[in-house]
Amino acid sequence: MPIVATFFDKGPAEEPERLIYSGRLRATTEPKEVRLAEAYCTEGCCGGLYVTIVRDGTEVIWKDWRSSTPGDPPPEMRFDATQYDREIIRAEQDHTWEWPARTLARRVADRLRADPTILSRWDCAPGWCTAWLKEYDLARLTFNHPARTGSFNDPSIQFGVVADVHGQAPELLAAEIIESMKNVDPKSVAEMIGGSKDAAEKLGLAYRKPNRW
Repeated sequence: MPIVATFFDKGPAEEPERLIYSGRLRATTEPKEVRLAEAYCTEGCCGGLYVTIVRDGTEVIWKDWRSSTPGDPPPEMRFDATQYDREIIRAEQDHTWEWPARTLARRVADRLRADPTILSRWDCAPGWCTAWLKEYDLARLTFNHPARTGSFNDPSIQFGVVADVHGQAPELLAAEIIESMKNVDPKSVAEMIGGSKDAAEKLGLAYRKPNRW
């Protein structure tokens, strides 16, 4: 059953990176609520679709649905626990659905997560890294400087990098991007996509207007 398409008409299912590869769908004896979908305009505006997942003996149960969409919620669903675990493991290892730019985004994000010093050496912290079908050949990466701020009012800048994967092997391009970040301060080449001119000046940076964002 296509749960999101059937029971939530305000937005798409969560991205695989957040919903599947994060382990959120794994079942334990401790019940946990998982968001399966969010409204296009954000949950704070028009809600989302939630389910509670719990392991009960030889079964995994999806129950206690919570949705902002009018109408009856999905029914309680029960799965054979062994089959469920096997399917979750298969899904977590499946990247065959990716197009090249999405593969690039995943590999860069994985490397930055595995080695925080790649960005922290430049006093930066990773943001998000993804690719959208509407920009089929492009992957977008963000990071923030400084890596930490003391309060909301402290100056900070969000940087963005656009990588074009057209005609290139995403694995090789990801390695090149990571190697570049290790050797060259990414703040010197990335676009400033968040923050103000005043914030940049306070951080000792020359403000540049973005071109591709």
